[in-house]
Amino acid sequence: MVRHLDDLAHDIVAIPGAGGALLAAYAAQARALSMVVEAAKRAGSSPLPASVLMAAQDALLAPSPLPGLVIG
Repeated sequence: MVRHLDDLAHDIVAIPGAGGALLAAYAAQARALSMVVEAAKRAGSSPLPASVLMAAQDALLAPSPLPGLVIG
C-alpha cells in the first residue's frame, strides 16, 4: 500500500495539472458529502439507510489531509 501511494504521489507531481485536479476532486467529494447530509437533515425521516448517513457524517468529521483547503 505504501509503495502504491508513493507511486501515486510521484505521478501527481510529474503530470502537469494533476495536483490541481486532485484538489478539485477532493473538494467536490466534500461538497457532495455535505449536500447528502444536509438533504437528509431537511428530509426529516431519513431517506437514506442510517449506515450511509453515518458514513457521510463520519467522513466530514474526519481530520482533513489537506487542512488549508477551504470547502464550500
